[in-house]
Amino acid sequence: MLILLYNCRRYIEENDQYTCLIKDPADINECIINQLILQHNVTVVLAIHAYRSGRLLTNCSVPIILILGGTDINEFSKYEDKLQIMNQVVFKSKFIVAFSSAMVEKAKALWNGTRTRKDVFLVIIGPETDAEYQKYFLDSISGLSGVYYIPGLSLCDAHAAIKESFAVVNTSESEGMAAVILEAMQMGVPVLARDNYGNKSLIQDGVTGFIFDSPKVCH
Repeated sequence: MLILLYNCRRYIEENDQYTCLIKDPADINECIINQLILQHNVTVVLAIHAYRSGRLLTNCSVPIILILGGTDINEFSKYEDKLQIMNQVVFKSKFIVAFSSAMVEKAKALWNGTRTRKDVFLVIIGPETDAEYQKYFLDSISGLSGVYYIPGLSLCDAHAAIKESFAVVNTSESEGMAAVILEAMQMGVPVLARDNYGNKSLIQDGVTGFIFDSPKVCH
């Protein structure tokens, strides 16, 4: 794991915009994580091992990229108390990395996404362009838990919203060239887009984004 850690740091620091602060989970506790984040102006935490690192990050104040270690899935998941802690950090992480197909399948078996999420929201942004469709749309989302509509934002605010999102979802039945997809890609935000000619011309499925043609495929 040390080799992996230092290789990650070397790769990240090749870009002079970033520096890495390395901390051994054994040397710190959950109470000081956010203090360290503020003290060193940390913008993202790269955590190795869903339990050893994860137990410190349940209240982390910045995005987490979690690298699965192996023993977290194979051994620590056998213990209910440790699994509960891993559950928290897995569902809190923005990205999760596994280094083999076997680990991916085991992770899917443990965390298949069926848990009810109270910290995930679908925010729909856009101005009214057709009064009749607007009424149909508002009636359709009325009462849906976790779904919110914002009539419109300034360009600056829209870009800030995209940057803070977990993903951008495009559900258009027809597209030419969706600017929001290009903007999300430029910001490094994952894109899920409906299967249509315009979206497929911009996205390489599974590489630069994800194409879906039904809610089941999207899930």
